[in-house]
Amino acid sequence: MSIWKTAGVSEQPHLTLDAWRCFELPTGALHLLGFCVETCSGRVSTQLVRLELGSRAAVSVSGRRYRLVGKPGLNRDADYVWHRWALANTVASWVDVSPSIWQMVQAYQASPEIRLDSDDLNSVSPSKPLNIHIVRV
Repeated sequence: MSIWKTAGVSEQPHLTLDAWRCFELPTGALHLLGFCVETCSGRVSTQLVRLELGSRAAVSVSGRRYRLVGKPGLNRDADYVWHRWALANTVASWVDVSPSIWQMVQAYQASPEIRLDSDDLNSVSPSKPLNIHIVRV
């Protein structure tokens, strides 16, 4: 397998991830990884700044919007890209917070009137607040 530079946000502003996961770094940053439907390859996002529960989408610091299809899952290509990304960015540890994200998505879908915000993610990492905006869109 190989790694290549991805197209810029202006060329690919919207991507769809299947078999996605969300990892939290020791800094509190969240990143998505998954199988990108448009490019048929593994993908890792830049740091997330927004999570949209109703539309099952996330926006990264680069401005790219990721639509999440299906539930969290595993993909060999995505795992390969993640490990290469982590090595290149000297990230030695991370926590898979996908189950918590998925639980929030399901809770919202069951009761759209509920209010969820960043404090709900702190149950994932109670030692430090996460810097992400959660909306019900």
